[in-house]
Amino acid sequence: MKPHLWTTLWSQAYSLKRPILWITLAACMVRVPFLWLKSGDYIDYLHPWFEQIKQNGGLNAIGMPVGNYMVSYIYLLALLTYLPLPDLFSIKLVSILGDVVLAWFCMKLAGKATPGSGRTEQVYGMILFLPTVVLNSSAWGQCDSLYTAALLAFLYFLSENDSNRAAVSLSIAFCLKLQTVFLAPVVLIAVCQRMIRIRSLIFFPLIYGLTIFPAYCAGRPLAELMTLYVHQAYTYSSLSMNAPNLYAWFPWQYENKVLEMLGICLAGIFTAGLAFLAIRYKIHLTGSSLLKLAFLSALVILFLLPHMHERYFYLADILSLLLVLTKTTKHRIILWVPFCSFCLTVRFLFGPAWISPAVLSIFMSAVCLISLQSFYQQIQQARTGQLSNSVLKRGDFVEMR
Repeated sequence: MKPHLWTTLWSQAYSLKRPILWITLAACMVRVPFLWLKSGDYIDYLHPWFEQIKQNGGLNAIGMPVGNYMVSYIYLLALLTYLPLPDLFSIKLVSILGDVVLAWFCMKLAGKATPGSGRTEQVYGMILFLPTVVLNSSAWGQCDSLYTAALLAFLYFLSENDSNRAAVSLSIAFCLKLQTVFLAPVVLIAVCQRMIRIRSLIFFPLIYGLTIFPAYCAGRPLAELMTLYVHQAYTYSSLSMNAPNLYAWFPWQYENKVLEMLGICLAGIFTAGLAFLAIRYKIHLTGSSLLKLAFLSALVILFLLPHMHERYFYLADILSLLLVLTKTTKHRIILWVPFCSFCLTVRFLFGPAWISPAVLSIFMSAVCLISLQSFYQQIQQARTGQLSNSVLKRGDFVEMR
């Protein structure tokens, strides 16, 4: 039986056989100066939610309709109300802990993608020091590291052919953030290729049910808990939300239902098309193919969907760096993704309005095209291999006759 993640992490760090401990400590020190920064999201949302929960008895308040996040995060805020720390620090410390976990799984994925390369610790450090990762948790106070860590765990367990743990990790990610759907093509491929077995799918409703059960027992209506993500999807109506995607050229707060539905349809077509082609040409979710398909999925779906925020590129940022560090791709241009995300994170946190999402969307579109071209080449290679095998089989048959 495999050792527990935290046991392995601590034993390796404590023994000092690897520099994991020092990298982690250095990454924490880099984050310290940002801990006192109060972002707009903290002032307008996180702090009022925290105060409402605290004033209503901490865990006793989980049955109240607090905020518009999934109840799993509300439970977390409720637990944090019992700590002898200012909410600003406790909220950020949880997200920083998520940074460490996601970097750990990136390290494990790197080991699977390029076994024996000795780059795993380098990957761990580079992910922890990625500017968007640093700012998201320590300056912004957002929880993107939590669901992303679960998604990276999902990818790792897929590479290990561990169906149950992959399904559990994916379920946890979904119960933290709806943004889990950015990997929908990968999930479809995994199910169709039986990397996630049918019986493992029971974890999805089971874990979701377990997640909402405490809030239901505390008095929150079941219908509301079952449709949390449906209501969350209608929180914003503007096509552009500071994301460098297809809608960045539209004015702030511009609404258009036709374009909205068109974008959602395009994202759906892309999801189905990517899954179909990967299954049709037997592109298996192993090694470099897993990382490439995950990156392509997380990038293009975001580029097509309306109502996206700049921080939703968080997973694509990490996967792009992971692809370059493991030398899975020769296209270093994909590092434009974390660069664009960083620029717009700075724009949101510190206010330099001269940073243009529209201009940065040009670079994002270039990365999308190059990634799609790379996938097309992968299909061509698969087709060539299938044709060669077909000819070989026919030749063997003729020879046997």
